[in-house]
Amino acid sequence: MSKVTNSNVTKEYGTKNDIVSLMVNKFNIIKVDFMGYSINKSELSYHHLIVPTSKGGIKTIENGAILNHNTSHPYLHLIEQTDYEIFFRITREMIKQNRLGRLDLECLKNIYAFLNEYEKKYGKKIKPDGSRLIKVEFTKRPIHSFKNFSLVA
Repeated sequence: MSKVTNSNVTKEYGTKNDIVSLMVNKFNIIKVDFMGYSINKSELSYHHLIVPTSKGGIKTIENGAILNHNTSHPYLHLIEQTDYEIFFRITREMIKQNRLGRLDLECLKNIYAFLNEYEKKYGKKIKPDGSRLIKVEFTKRPIHSFKNFSLVA
């Protein structure tokens, strides 16, 4: 299934694994995903970054970000549902990384600041079923200090 809309947009990729593999290689994703979460290559997922699926967004490199299926991806959607302003700011930083063609430490620092802001604001919230709004695993990020952190192995 390929779809070319104009010369500036690459084709739409048929399977999740096709686009994820291409993006992992293109963006040199080795340690962390677009939000700074540790990666497990078998748990990576594609996130429609600019135009969502619900609005006809296609699965292209330019429209996507690679996130961890079990942590950053569901956390980002939780943030989208509860605080659209913070979601927008995180998304803006991921779009910057996509346009740069690489993960960027300054963008990741900004994302971490937005996540910390969200956690301060909603960290004590309890859902109607009695569980915490923010799962503990969502708050576990590998970068606590960017001082000696490198995006490459």
